[in-house]
Amino acid sequence: MKTKILKVYDTITKKPVDIEVTPEVFDEYLKLNWRIKKKNRSFYEHEVQFSMLISNSNSSLEGFKEFVSDSEDTVDRAVDIMMTEDLKKCFHLLKPLEKKLIKMLFFDELTENECGTYFNCSQVNIHKAKHRVLSKLYKLLNNHYEKGY
Repeated sequence: MKTKILKVYDTITKKPVDIEVTPEVFDEYLKLNWRIKKKNRSFYEHEVQFSMLISNSNSSLEGFKEFVSDSEDTVDRAVDIMMTEDLKKCFHLLKPLEKKLIKMLFFDELTENECGTYFNCSQVNIHKAKHRVLSKLYKLLNNHYEKGY
């Protein structure tokens, strides 16, 4: 019986070695190798098509990088979205001046001194008010989660 030689990687010695196989095994190996290459090529073509679907307006692939992130888990993203929605609900329960202060400090990025000038009070009073409002928001969020809204 005629044999064929296959070069395979030996995981113990960590070197390629030649082994003798029957012609049938050799043919199956070649077919398997061809199928693997075909699957890889097909996968790559689908990956490119998918990335084109979600690319940005100028057809570059930058949008694809933003869509998939190795550093961010889907579950973490979902939790962040839910917490943001809960925070918005609790924010609406604040008094108008409290909302204004939080908006000025955290969204408009004004300093406590600038807020003090706007409200006609000292930076120390703004600092204390900020802590009171943040504490109130914290309590509202805890109540929100305890009640299961």
